[in-house]
Amino acid sequence: MDSKDLIPILLSSAALVFSILTWYFAYFHRRTKAILCYVSREFGGGVNDASMTRELTYSFSNTGEQSLYVKGVSVLVGDSPLGPLRHSSSYDVIKVNKVHPFIVSPGQIETFTLIHDNNDERLPENEDNEKFTIVHLEVISANGVRYEMSHDISKLGPIGPEAKNRIWKSISLGKCRYNS
Repeated sequence: MDSKDLIPILLSSAALVFSILTWYFAYFHRRTKAILCYVSREFGGGVNDASMTRELTYSFSNTGEQSLYVKGVSVLVGDSPLGPLRHSSSYDVIKVNKVHPFIVSPGQIETFTLIHDNNDERLPENEDNEKFTIVHLEVISANGVRYEMSHDISKLGPIGPEAKNRIWKSISLGKCRYNS
C-alpha cells in the first residue's frame, strides 16, 4: 500500500464514523432539556391578624425530546443555592401548598404556584448572607435520569426584585451527583 492510498482510506474511515454518529443522534439519542422561569410574586393573607403569605408563580418548559416527570416542588433553606441532590449540606423545608407531581411532554409548558407563610421563623432575614432560600424541583426523565432545578430566591426581598435582577434569569436542568 502506497502513501497515496492512505489518504482515501482515512477520509473514508472518517466519513463512516461521522455517518454512524449521525445515525445514532438522529434515531436513538434523546436530549433532556427544561427551563424553569420565575413568573410573578403576590402577597396574600394578612387579614384579621393572619400571617402574610407569599405566592410564587413559575413556569416549567420542556424544551427537550423526552417527557419529564416533576416529582416534587418545595421551598428550602440551607447553606448552598445548589439544592440537596447536588450539595451535601442539610436543608430546612418550608411548609408550602401541595403541588401535585406532573408530567410535561416535549414542547409543553406547565405553571404552578407555591404559597408559603412569609413569617416562617426558618426563613433567613435579609441580612443573613450565610443561608439561601431556594425553590427546588426534582425531575426524572423518561430514560430514568434524575435531575434537579434550584432557583435562589434569597434576594427576593419584601418589595420585589427589579426587572434587571438575576432572580429573573431562567434555570436549566442540573444533573444530580449520583447520576454521573
